[in-house]
Formats: sequence, C-alpha cells, structure tokens
Amino acid sequence: GQFKRGRCSCSNENCSCIGKLFYLFLYYIGSIKTLVMISPNWFIAEEQISKHNCIWTGEVSMNTLDYYRKFVGETSNNYNLAGHLEKQIRIEDMPWEVKEDIMSHFYRQEVQRYMRTHKDTSHPLLPIGLESVWINYQKKHEFNPMHNHGGLFSFVIFINIPYDLEEEDKFFPEKQDPKTSRLSFVVNSPMGVPEELAINVDQGFVGKMILFDAKLPHMVYPFYTSDGERITASGNVVYEREKF
Repeated sequence: GQFKRGRCSCSNENCSCIGKLFYLFLYYIGSIKTLVMISPNWFIAEEQISKHNCIWTGEVSMNTLDYYRKFVGETSNNYNLAGHLEKQIRIEDMPWEVKEDIMSHFYRQEVQRYMRTHKDTSHPLLPIGLESVWINYQKKHEFNPMHNHGGLFSFVIFINIPYDLEEEDKFFPEKQDPKTSRLSFVVNSPMGVPEELAINVDQGFVGKMILFDAKLPHMVYPFYTSDGERITASGNVVYEREKF
C-alpha cells in the first residue's frame, strides 16, 4: 500500500504491523545511512570530557564522514607529525561544505568563550580557520606518542575502528586499567596534578568528533587484535591569515 507522512494507507488486512513500524522508522530518520552503532563508551566519554573546559565532543555530518571514507591521497605528512605510523596523508584540498561542517563546532559558545578567556586575543578581529588537515591510517602495533599541536585548537574525527574493544582488553587480561587502543589526554586534576584522561574508543565512535586545545598533550596507544586500519582525521585551527 501507499505510505504518506508516517501513515500506511494499505487496506490489506495481512499488512504486517512490523512492516508499518519499519517504514515509519525510515520516514522519521530520512535515510538508512544515518544509522550508527550506539556505544555506551561514547556517552561515558562525553561525561568524562564535560568535566574539562579545554575538550569538547561533537558529531560530523554523513557527508563529511563519506568524504573521509572515500578520500584517496598520496602526499605523506609523516615528516610533520609525531605519529609512529607508516601512513599519514595530508589533505591538499577539501570541499567547502566539509570545512564548514568541521569549523561549525569551533564557533560553539563554549569553545568561543574558552578562546576569549585562554587564548591570545591580540588579534580579536581575525577569523579562525583550518591550517592543516590529514588522515591517520593506524595499523596493529603502531602508536602516537605523547605530543601536542600548533595553533589554537585541534580535532580528531573517527572514521573507522577495526577492533572490538572487549577483545583488546583481553590481550593483557591481568591489567585492571587497560590502555590498549585508548586515546588519552593529559589534564590537570582539581588539585592541579597532571592526570591521564583515557577515552575508551570503540566502533560506536565512528562519525564522532573530539576537539581540544591544541597545546593539550595527548597520545594514542597501539591496538593488537585486528589487521584492519584505525582511520582518524585530524587538523589544526588557527587565526586565519591565509585561506586553507
């Protein structure tokens, strides 16, 4: 039967209620492509991060996620980066709509408030923009040692997570606080003591984004249980003197 505005006009008594609910579901979400795995670890990460004023969470559009998934490039960015990864590719040119999607997060009130309070305001009239963007293709046993970035802010977008986090945690079963595959930041405790903020990145993080003060030390531990690639997109935001 026909289906309009969430109502089934089918007069067939055999029309499945499950079918009706399924089409109603599709109507409201607009596209099956918007379906993503829901991860308790993402909600835990949001709670962890919300306690610190220099890190924020977000989500990119499906268009941005598809752009990164399909990206093919050959310009190595290894010489510029701290990562002990065989493949880190610089993006030379990026579609305007992808830039806008990423940059929209840096114009959020809480990020702008942090910038006014904690960043150099000697050039308050200068807009902010992307200085550099790249993609990390991390393989088993590769890692990103502790480092920070130049500029005002940095970000990471999760494109593909190949491992099962529960299997990762079994690799060193005696560890009470496992670190394999984690993204970790070094933040100050309420007492002013540096401490590690470890984020339990799993497959539910795909399409999610973490943005942070570029000077914040961070690292990515190796994973051990998959032959696939952990793919993330990163970049730096600066006062925009030249268009990227």
